[in-house]
Amino acid sequence: MQSFFNISEWPTQMATFNLGHWLIDIIPIPGHHKTSIAVYDRSTRLLLTGDSFYPGRLYVQDYNAFVASTQRLTTFAATHPVSAIVGNHIEMTDTQELPTQPAPPFNQRNMYYH
Repeated sequence: MQSFFNISEWPTQMATFNLGHWLIDIIPIPGHHKTSIAVYDRSTRLLLTGDSFYPGRLYVQDYNAFVASTQRLTTFAATHPVSAIVGNHIEMTDTQELPTQPAPPFNQRNMYYH
């Protein structure tokens, strides 16, 4: 990721990637994985956060990096117009049962480490 997007100061430097007539910003957000990125689409103002930020189980490999990355995303969202935050994860478990209770509010969910 770092070399592909020409980011010399990973993870604190952002990069702009030109898709022809479409600019996206690449925001390094390690924590879930050391190469995790968020993508901000300037045209739609969507912030795509991959497996790092979504209403579900969060798997974190490096807690300190995850906290710093979440702060960078918060700062970015406070200084850029964001129409929606889109997590890109599909929860897959080995159970066939559907939940019997609604999920708790996001701030009460557990963070899982691996």
